[in-house]
Amino acid sequence: MNKLSQEILANYQRRKSFKEKTAFINLLQEHLPIHIESSGHIIKNRNIIIGNIEKAKIILTAHYDTCAWLPFPNLCFPTNLWMMLLYNFFIILLFIAFITILRLGLWAFNIDEFLIDIIADMAVLIIIYATIFGYPNKHNANDNTSGIITLIEMIDHFKDHEDIAFVFFDNEEKGLIGSSRLNKQHFTKAKLIINYDCVGDGDHILVIPSKAALTYLPLLKQHYTDQYNKKFKVIAAGFRLYPSDQMNFKNSLAIAAFNRNKLLGYYLDKIHTNKDTSFDPKNIEVIIASTINFINSL
Repeated sequence: MNKLSQEILANYQRRKSFKEKTAFINLLQEHLPIHIESSGHIIKNRNIIIGNIEKAKIILTAHYDTCAWLPFPNLCFPTNLWMMLLYNFFIILLFIAFITILRLGLWAFNIDEFLIDIIADMAVLIIIYATIFGYPNKHNANDNTSGIITLIEMIDHFKDHEDIAFVFFDNEEKGLIGSSRLNKQHFTKAKLIINYDCVGDGDHILVIPSKAALTYLPLLKQHYTDQYNKKFKVIAAGFRLYPSDQMNFKNSLAIAAFNRNKLLGYYLDKIHTNKDTSFDPKNIEVIIASTINFINSL
């Protein structure tokens, strides 16, 4: 990895607050020809752009904002519908159980029913707020320091390509806000978006094309191939859901790394916790090599 990537991995993993994001932007400005596209008043959004979005036919993307700390991982099962539903059902049950226990505890102290309702409603709002805007997670090696380092390491390979641009999205963790605003501000329907999110942990690298991007299927299978014990899989049929910024674009690819077992299938199991410390440079290396080969074949 180059010095900028090493510096980000070592000292800039936390990019949640406005101040932390500004420090990251200032670091990039020292090394790269970036410009900032700002928008929003209630939720300030600053997308970091390299290149010309209007001229570009391909946009390589990753979100740079980081999440709030959670006491449990934000599990993801991109090809297993039942595990995805079961996990979300478990979170809902956990949430309901907490509110129920809270209400019963207040009721045991003979607190007025109206006041119990107010306290329970406030608890719901506090939990939702803490999940999105709460205490910053300190370790974000995979989510998504790995994605931004992938972009940074690729910039030199495509610096003379006017038809390729790079975007570091803001506010993915708050609901894909940065990518949504880029899509509204620029005509992106005909452009190919390749999004890298959580590519640093796991030996199984999935390439998930949107319906429109299925036209690239032969080239994807040709160029995203196993290397250095890293196994690539192009998921073109069946259940495939990876909740990241590429979802805001019609013609897109999601690229992410996963672990795998027979029961769960492909899974992410550490993000949004202080255990998000795994970062395998080999993942970045093979993804970059495959992406370069794929783009050069278009």
